[in-house]
Amino acid sequence: MYLRRVEQLKTHIMKRCIGTLITIKNVVQGRGHDCGGLICDVYFENKKFATYHDDGWGGEPETRIINDTIGLEAKVYFKAIKYAQDYFDRMDARGFTFITKKGVDGITFDELLEDVVVQLASEKLLDKDCKKGFCVGTRNRYAIHGFTNTKNLNELLTTPNNRKLLQDTYDASKQKGVVLNSVEQLKALGIKL
Repeated sequence: MYLRRVEQLKTHIMKRCIGTLITIKNVVQGRGHDCGGLICDVYFENKKFATYHDDGWGGEPETRIINDTIGLEAKVYFKAIKYAQDYFDRMDARGFTFITKKGVDGITFDELLEDVVVQLASEKLLDKDCKKGFCVGTRNRYAIHGFTNTKNLNELLTTPNNRKLLQDTYDASKQKGVVLNSVEQLKALGIKL
């Protein structure tokens, strides 16, 4: 049965769909003196297998595997898609020798899971922020050009005069850098790209 399970995952491996198979829910972000904290539940193929807790106060985050079977499947998946090599290459390109000096084989599952969780949490936050305003910058550092008392840009579509306001704000945002909002969202807002 286990070998059949690995065979089923091979179709996903070729697509490298970490964000599809590994998901996070119940995300709570906070602040500590050592940057942002993050707490969430981690799922593999919609089955909860771990909890992740980074209090933002220094030290390593705590990952607790609560379902060993699903946790093993996630480990096999990471190994099959060579995620450790991807992680190693990214850290090496950034000059993080404290990670690269131990080599690919020295990278733990907890480190890989932390990398995925942080990426997924960043994507969730960016998606949420893109609903509130035009996000300008990079995926890791961006400013929100939004509107006071507006939780969703779609709220502004109810008043005809606001279409020009949206377009003008988008144009001004675009002058300051790369707008990260999706093309689909921008078109739905009637923005001329």
